[in-house]
Amino acid sequence: MTNILIGCDPEGFIVDGQGNFISAYGIIPGDKLTPSKLEKGAVQVDGMAIEFNIDAAASEDEFNGNVVTVLHQLDELVKKIDKDFSINWTPVVHFKQTIWEMSPEQCKILGCDPDFNIKGEMNENPTLRLENNPIRTAAGHIHIGFLDELLHDPMEKTHFDTCKYIAEGFFGANLPFYVPRTTPEVERMSYYGSMGAFRPKKYGVELRSPSNLWVSEEKNRRQIYRDTRNQFNELTGL
Repeated sequence: MTNILIGCDPEGFIVDGQGNFISAYGIIPGDKLTPSKLEKGAVQVDGMAIEFNIDAAASEDEFNGNVVTVLHQLDELVKKIDKDFSINWTPVVHFKQTIWEMSPEQCKILGCDPDFNIKGEMNENPTLRLENNPIRTAAGHIHIGFLDELLHDPMEKTHFDTCKYIAEGFFGANLPFYVPRTTPEVERMSYYGSMGAFRPKKYGVELRSPSNLWVSEEKNRRQIYRDTRNQFNELTGL
């Protein structure tokens, strides 16, 4: 029987003691190529943002527990630099121009493997061009592991079509966090994370539409786990 595992890799932003959003560069360890290992997960700088992932979980309690364990470590990391620093899990940030101009240029570069939408066949989402615009978005991507064996090529057509089918099912389900319901979520969706966005993975699928608003509260962390597991079961019978 397939053991369904659910993980995540949310992004958020660091806030200084004056309430200003600042770059995570120099504060958070790790990068896209070499994330910094934490208990129950890992962390890295992602442009101006902080991004973490968790060890994939087989239950709601494990999912929530893994997120909480990582969040505690992230709070310790930022407060080691400045006790007044904190992390804000908002879907979109408009950086002050002065802070934007002081931030390293490498943080403003947008680079990511392509993801796909549910229109057409293997239809890539367009690359966002915001290098010179002090706006950045953050997501709460959800990963579902459902394969008994890892694939050599996650873009293999049968698997791609399965992932697309799953993404379509979540797109049509009108679930909180998967569908924008607040002003910041709607604004984020206008830049990034188009409805039904997904990426095939060697272990299953990454759903890239969810916002990150579920991260900071336990009831929301539990809800997105339950909604994800229940909808996946509805779509696949697994």
